[in-house]
Amino acid sequence: MGFTLTSKILRRSSSKGKNDEIVIPRGHFSVYVGDTQFKKKFVVPISYLNHS
Repeated sequence: MGFTLTSKILRRSSSKGKNDEIVIPRGHFSVYVGDTQFKKKFVVPISYLNHS
């Protein structure tokens, strides 16, 4: 599992210069990665946070 599935798990939202609000679907959360100049937003399903 690990990092090999991340490209299949995460959906990236494009936010290049747009101030439009992006609605996160119910059951998902957003993660911002990077610094202020190269910040990227990922939408992740909460089901991937299963703690077993």
